[in-house]
Amino acid sequence: MLRANKPINKLHEEAMNFLRSKDSKLAEKVMNYLGFGMGLEFREGHLIINARNERVLKENMVFNVCVGFQDLFDEERNQKYAIMIADTVVVRKEEGECLTQLISRKFQDVSYQIDEEEPAPKKEKVE
Repeated sequence: MLRANKPINKLHEEAMNFLRSKDSKLAEKVMNYLGFGMGLEFREGHLIINARNERVLKENMVFNVCVGFQDLFDEERNQKYAIMIADTVVVRKEEGECLTQLISRKFQDVSYQIDEEEPAPKKEKVE
C-alpha cells in the first residue's frame, strides 16, 4: 500500500475500504488518521495519513502506520477500551518495507494496560 507516487488520501481511502470489507461496524470505530510521516520531527504534521492529505508519497519516506480503534466495549468486564496496532514502514517504489517485521508480535510482548487506580483511603487520626 505504501508505494511511491501515491497520494496519501488515496492510501487512507484504500485502507478504510479494506477495513469496511472486513468488518463495517469495527471500521466505524477507527481513529480519524492511520499514521504519520517521521523525519526531523517524530510526528511530521504535514504527513498525517488521513482523508484530507493530498501530498504524494515519495520513495524512502518513513511512516508510523497505525490503526487504532476507540469506544470498543468488553462485555466481560463491562467497560470501554481502545486498541492501537502500529508498524514503521519505508515507502518503496512498488511496495512498502516494514522495518518492524522482525520484532515479536506476541500479545504479552506488545501489549499493556492502563488500570485506573482507586485513590488510597484516607487514614483517620486516632487521638
